[in-house]
Amino acid sequence: MAVEAKSILSITTGFLLDQVQTGRQPMDLTDALIVTTVTQANVEALMRNSALQAAYATYRAVPPDELRRPIRINALAQSLRLPFETVRRRVNRLALLGVCRNSPDGLVVPARRLALPGHRETLEAAYRKLSELHTILAEWGVLPELTAPPLAEPLPLRAAARLSSEYLLRIVALATEAVGDAVDAAIWLEVFRSNTEHDHRAACSGAEADRKPVTAALVARRLGISAETVRRRLHGLIARGSCAWACGGAVVPDAALERPAVVHLADRNLDNLKRLYTRLAALTVPVACADVSPLGRATPPIRGTL
Repeated sequence: MAVEAKSILSITTGFLLDQVQTGRQPMDLTDALIVTTVTQANVEALMRNSALQAAYATYRAVPPDELRRPIRINALAQSLRLPFETVRRRVNRLALLGVCRNSPDGLVVPARRLALPGHRETLEAAYRKLSELHTILAEWGVLPELTAPPLAEPLPLRAAARLSSEYLLRIVALATEAVGDAVDAAIWLEVFRSNTEHDHRAACSGAEADRKPVTAALVARRLGISAETVRRRLHGLIARGSCAWACGGAVVPDAALERPAVVHLADRNLDNLKRLYTRLAALTVPVACADVSPLGRATPPIRGTL
């Protein structure tokens, strides 16, 4: 694997994991990944239409329910590599809580769910993270053609959130192929982040001794899941060679980073970063749509990715 690709994967793990954490309370990690995947599937068709993507780009422009396309539980479970019964049970509970709507056509996170306070601040914080990541990538001289996120008002907060979620789920899918299911992927990415955040060059081949081991307790605290779950999952990752114990903590060893699936993950991460910022730079917000609710009324504060 190219040194650059591994180092950039190390840099972007923080951005990815922060995305998973953003606005997830009171949901746990698995529920948050399920809701993000459902929400993103609901707007996949909208994102393929540049006119709709622009029309529903700003905070006030909430895509109505008729534009959302359902996703079936089986497809959801397959995308996250989680057992069907686990996903079905969790989805039923989320539906009872009003987080999503389950019908014969599939699952939808409805527009009415996006009427909770505090979400604008969440989207603005996520947008700042996008700008910060661009700055770091520019300092590393990676993908110099990347354009910074637009700064002109009104900001395309919802479109940016959709693009960021698309990027997140693409990388999670690649990581699950490399190490296990979606929860394994999150834990593996957290271990890699913790190993290398003090010096991203420690991600490079031959620098394994420079990676700082991380305890299961710290991984659990950072991801907001139980220490027992992390310990059990880490034992599985270690047994499969994706992680190793070193000096009382877990590290991602060189041998794991050189596996074809992880090499592919790092290389595709670069490709998807380019895709993310290219599409973000191409966004144009029609003046007529900038500050008007598409539902024909004032739009209350929203929570969700859209």
